Amino acid sequence: MTLKKKKTGRHEAPSGNGDTNVEACNEAGEDAKCLSIAECAYYKAESRGFEPGYELDDWLAAEGEISRSQSKPL
Repeated sequence: MTLKKKKTGRHEAPSGNGDTNVEACNEAGEDAKCLSIAECAYYKAESRGFEPGYELDDWLAAEGEISRSQSKPL
């Protein structure tokens, strides 16, 4: 899985390239959630220096974090 960066204000965030989970999520109609997961996973990968082989771990950890944050009552 490869992620390309695009400028979004102060930080750079990933954008889907057709080969990522972001594309599958867009088809499922969960654009905002999937983009949040992709961004979180990107920053996890960045923090380890983009060492290959942990893409799925990053995605799953990010998915859990985003799901937990969205289910917290305000």
